[in-house]
Amino acid sequence: MSISKNMIALAVGFMVLIGSIFYSITMKKSYQKSLQEAKTQIVEIKSVASLQKLWKAKGEIKKINKILQSVPSNKKAEITVKRSKAILNFKNLTDKELNKILTKLAMQPIQFRKLNISRSGEKYSMECLCVW
Repeated sequence: MSISKNMIALAVGFMVLIGSIFYSITMKKSYQKSLQEAKTQIVEIKSVASLQKLWKAKGEIKKINKILQSVPSNKKAEITVKRSKAILNFKNLTDKELNKILTKLAMQPIQFRKLNISRSGEKYSMECLCVW
């Protein structure tokens, strides 16, 4: 009993056909999965964008300027308030003034990137970088 060349070619072709069908099915499932993940990510991105719009700090520059008005001008060393950050340097603050400034700033939706407070005798100096 000998197997002819045609039977061998037919068997190899049939195996290639079965392999290509499995490959096609696998690729379709992979494509559908990645498509679903992309849709999910789009929904998440849209929800995050809408939440950012909702929770964005509105009028923060005005609020910080109002806080700064409560501090005497001779105690302000360097004050820079820009679009989304503020650099605040104060000197010769009393403990009550320091607590008042920090309390008011902490009640705002800002993030302290840098906060250095140094004490010399009864007076305090404060250096602060805030972002929102």
